[in-house]
Amino acid sequence: MQKPFPTPVLKEFESTASSQGRTEKLSPIEFELLAQLIRYPEQVVKRESLKSVSGLDDQQISDRKLDTWMRGVIRKTNALYPEYPLVRFSPPDGYLYTEVPPPKKKKT
Repeated sequence: MQKPFPTPVLKEFESTASSQGRTEKLSPIEFELLAQLIRYPEQVVKRESLKSVSGLDDQQISDRKLDTWMRGVIRKTNALYPEYPLVRFSPPDGYLYTEVPPPKKKKT
């Protein structure tokens, strides 16, 4: 099993995520979404749960709007960890945060 990636350091007042000498500026909603995902590593977080952390009325947030925010989170975490995506969509209606890289393929 490979060594897990370090958890990004979130700085609320700056709305940033940092790791491995890299820093990414997040919008307030992206910051809250990433923080929610980090609270539940290796677990699929459903869209409805993510909508509730946005601070807006859940009924006002469409799946498309949430997916747009999540694309920003995914793009920025990919900049922190270009080796492996930490955040990804998990069908049918959730997102997954992981720090565990996939096992290396054995050479045959």
